[in-house]
Amino acid sequence: AFFSLNAVATHNLTAEERKKPFVPWRRFLMRGAQFMMPPLLMCFGFMSIRKRGVQAEKKDAPLLVVAPHSNPLDWAPVEFFAWASVVSDKSNLKIPVIGTALRSLQCILVDRFDPNSKKMTVGAIKDRVAAVQAGEDWPPLMIFPGGCTTRNDSLITFKPGAFIPGAPVQPVALNFTPDGFDASWVADGPSLPVIMLLCMAQCWGTIDITFLPVHVPTEEEKASPMKFADAVRAEIAAVLRVPMTEHATEDMILQAAARKRGLPASVGTVEYSYLKR
Repeated sequence: AFFSLNAVATHNLTAEERKKPFVPWRRFLMRGAQFMMPPLLMCFGFMSIRKRGVQAEKKDAPLLVVAPHSNPLDWAPVEFFAWASVVSDKSNLKIPVIGTALRSLQCILVDRFDPNSKKMTVGAIKDRVAAVQAGEDWPPLMIFPGGCTTRNDSLITFKPGAFIPGAPVQPVALNFTPDGFDASWVADGPSLPVIMLLCMAQCWGTIDITFLPVHVPTEEEKASPMKFADAVRAEIAAVLRVPMTEHATEDMILQAAARKRGLPASVGTVEYSYLKR
């Protein structure tokens, strides 16, 4: 049913229509898909979804900054409560069911291996934020600012893309607690199919999602997106009670390169943000 609603909602959608908010009948179908999120997560063994805090109005916070990002299911509980568009790596479109859902959410696609992708993504985020603030009927935009999947026991450096527009953001703390195993999709962990099978085999997984108060940037944070990003990261880390590290997406790319050469993934772990600073 979830797949069917997403597929029908995007049926015969033209390139021009993709650049505009969905018309009412498409939104109606997407709302139906929204209420399929809990059953979808239950299929993967997550029987309890606990929400804390209140989502702000999109005019007050057009961006939802969510962390940590540990596996491809992270977007689902946020979508159930918030129903937002997503900034996602284009490779996720290849994942069955999830890829169809991302297309229906009118997501902004990122290619971390394309040197021009960063500039285009920042431009797309700015345009979407401006459209929401102008009163256009777009949903809020959900961003995982770490830029890659990591373990959920720490927060890596946030990329500045979500913070460059200087708009208010609502931090969202996400905590997946599987039943007896680590569901993080990382370079030195199980493959994605194995993680999904482990999830489906578990008895009782739990998801906690916390909507924090809106963070309105100071003039200093508007002038320095990295200071803005670090301040928001500290707020989420405090709620989750996890440390912050200097690792970044570039560490993941180096880890993948090391594994291709038959080396341990740890060889590529250099805490890139620390070296950059």
